[in-house]
Amino acid sequence: MGLLFILGAFLINNYSVIRLILIIIGLIVIFLNTLKLFKNKMICSIICIFLILVSTFVVDNFLTITLKRIPIYAKKVVSSKKVITFDSIFYRLFDCGKKLVVDVGYEKNYVCAQDDLDLINVNSFLSEALESFADYKNRFVKIEGKVSKIVGIDTIEMSFYENGNSSLNGHVLFSQSSIVRIKTKDNLKNYRIYDDLIVVGRVKSLSEEKGINYINLDNTKLYPKDYSKYSIEVINNEEDKAKDYVIDKKYYLYGLDDIFIKYDANNIYELKYVISDTRLTLADLLLNEESKDIFDQEKNLIGKYYELEKFNVVVCNKENKTYFSNKNKDNFVKICK
Repeated sequence: MGLLFILGAFLINNYSVIRLILIIIGLIVIFLNTLKLFKNKMICSIICIFLILVSTFVVDNFLTITLKRIPIYAKKVVSSKKVITFDSIFYRLFDCGKKLVVDVGYEKNYVCAQDDLDLINVNSFLSEALESFADYKNRFVKIEGKVSKIVGIDTIEMSFYENGNSSLNGHVLFSQSSIVRIKTKDNLKNYRIYDDLIVVGRVKSLSEEKGINYINLDNTKLYPKDYSKYSIEVINNEEDKAKDYVIDKKYYLYGLDDIFIKYDANNIYELKYVISDTRLTLADLLLNEESKDIFDQEKNLIGKYYELEKFNVVVCNKENKTYFSNKNKDNFVKICK
């Protein structure tokens, strides 16, 4: 009879205290029966109950890992209406609503859809850091903010920030009172300070270093802003002279005050900034653009130029100089002289 109660617990496939109650009742019934069987030898009954209890744990693990059944011996953690995890000793089961994913050994990062979690601004999350940690501990969260620091090859940080007098080149003012520290397996060479970033991760722990509270996230998945899409804006002038722009690369402006790369209304960068930061290169600007040769009066090839939508690019053979020039300044021979 006791085994029937235990079997009933495994036939139910949802997370419920009833399943544990059925196992407990089954163990009690078996315990009483074994007392009679072994003529009141308590130690034999205890050993029998222990072996059956271990067997239920093994069977529960087996059914979850192989058949993706909802476990009995696991802690249920609700991150959102669509994201639930069941944390056991040797594995974690992700319930993403329409799919179940088993993570043996806690090796996987976040596996559900990004939209399955509510978006939290890093400023809101860190304004009451201790309360946020208590509310979200062991839960998966989705946080948006800006990269404030990159540490080594596997750690990135996001801090509370405020907009300064100028947000050009993504600049903001970071506060160091509380910080979200993110462990990741992503290649951090593609990230820059001030980058917009969305991160999904499990709130693992809270630590304090030099008076700063760190909320540590693991099992993370990063969703960086797409910086491959942008528009270009220029500020023209009527001067027929060049001025330094990116000195170490011998890039100059001609008939221009500046060139801006606009990713969106809140992310506008000077072209020289993104070139120096290697986010954008001259080759990227000239991709799929056709060049035309520049000849002087003696028919000597002195360079080439590219006609872009907002400005021209003039590449001169002399000293290997490159000029970003006003569209109205089309005397390329003069520029290269």
